Amino acid sequence: MAPAISVPVAPEVPATLASSAAREATVAAAAPAALATQTVVVDPPPKQPVTQTVVVDAPPKQPELGVSGATPINTVQRNTASQRRVADERPIARRADVSVRADVARNLASARASLDKDDLMPARRALMNVLAEQPGNGQAQQMQTELASREAERDSLLGYARLCARNGQWVCAWHNAGHALTIDASSQEARALLSRAIAEQGAHASRSFDPSLPGADNQ
Repeated sequence: MAPAISVPVAPEVPATLASSAAREATVAAAAPAALATQTVVVDPPPKQPVTQTVVVDAPPKQPELGVSGATPINTVQRNTASQRRVADERPIARRADVSVRADVARNLASARASLDKDDLMPARRALMNVLAEQPGNGQAQQMQTELASREAERDSLLGYARLCARNGQWVCAWHNAGHALTIDASSQEARALLSRAIAEQGAHASRSFDPSLPGADNQ
């Protein structure tokens, strides 16, 4: 028979003390866990504005304007308007040309008639109108040469008439002024000198014949 082994028995702990100790142990064990799992709430940083880059297609590039600022469309429109204007101006130009030719013909006829009547001033005016329109008109140039020759002859005769009038030679003045007037019927100077010469010569003739003088009846 085996010898009996005595096992020491732990002293019995009162139930109240045991439950108190158990609660303390539970709290002690839970405290670190609570500390470990505590959540710290931190305010998030302010949200930065998000800059969004939007890529927009650039508008189509307009054609560069030249010095005149004309686009191809404007150039076509301008050319069309120019052609229309030229077409409209052609009848006007033709009418103007017809009018010019009519004026030239009328002035040439007037100049010829004036020269034939020894009326030099109207002839000169008509020829100037012709040459203003047609500087190279041969008929006008020919009549202008004839006119210049007659005017030179008239001026020479008027010069003699003036000289005679200054010297009191009224017959001489009468003769030269009258000749100048036959060359140019429009010369006012020739007409004035002729009238004066006639008047002076008539007065001289009256003074030369005095009825009161002795022997006047026998003259």
